[in-house]
Formats: sequence, C-alpha cells, structure tokens
Amino acid sequence: MKQLTPSQTKKYDINQKIIHELTNLESRIVLFSIIKESKDTADISMTTKIPLSTVYQKLQNLEELSLVYVEKMNENVSRNTKYYKSRIMGIDISISKQEPKLILIKNKN
Repeated sequence: MKQLTPSQTKKYDINQKIIHELTNLESRIVLFSIIKESKDTADISMTTKIPLSTVYQKLQNLEELSLVYVEKMNENVSRNTKYYKSRIMGIDISISKQEPKLILIKNKN
C-alpha cells in the first residue's frame, strides 16, 4: 500500500473536512436551521430558500460528518420522509501550530 504524504493525510483529517464543510454558507444555513426542531428536506428548502437539490447534497455531507442525524421517519405508501436534526448548536475553532482544534457544542434540544 502506498503511503500518503503529509499534505494528503491532512486532506483526509476529519477536522479539515468539518472546517471545509462549514466554510460553505449553504451548509451552515442548513445545519443551523435544524437546531431547535427537526425538519424534512422540503421544509428546510422552503425556510432557507435553498434549492431542494442543494439541501439534499448538504445534508448528505453533514450526515457523513456526523453533524446531523435522522431524528425520525414518516413512512407512507408513496415515500419515506426523513426529519433531520443538528447534533451541534455551535462550534469553536482555533488554530495552534498550524493545526486546527475544533470544539463542537452539543445540541441540547
């Protein structure tokens, strides 16, 4: 197996991925729109004025990073509706010696 260079290793660091995702305005808007109550993708799209396809993409990225989760599902004949909720209510980022440090503030709702 080929070893990764230091710059390649950093590319795959979870802190780097979280910072990268949170630098995107739409990701932050989606994430913080579901702090107080869970919403489905249509509700998120409507309240944030972000296109539905973009909401799906951002939720997928945020879910892969464990920043959001599916709180409940409504199952009916035509489709399953997922209701997403933010795991965090805030984040503190600091950088020391060129390494980022993230402190995720857990969502209490």
